[in-house]
Amino acid sequence: MMAKSKILDSTWVKEIIGNNGEMLGYLVHRYEDLANVKIIDENTVQLYYHHVVTTGR
Repeated sequence: MMAKSKILDSTWVKEIIGNNGEMLGYLVHRYEDLANVKIIDENTVQLYYHHVVTTGR
């Protein structure tokens, strides 16, 4: 899926890795935004995402 995706230069792609080392997915976000992932337990992932408004884009 990622190989077929277009990623903009200002975009960050991070792997989400669980407590057991298993990859759970990807977090794709703009570098200006604030993003954080917290592993709660084996069935729960908490995502915090704050979009930072930029002008002139």
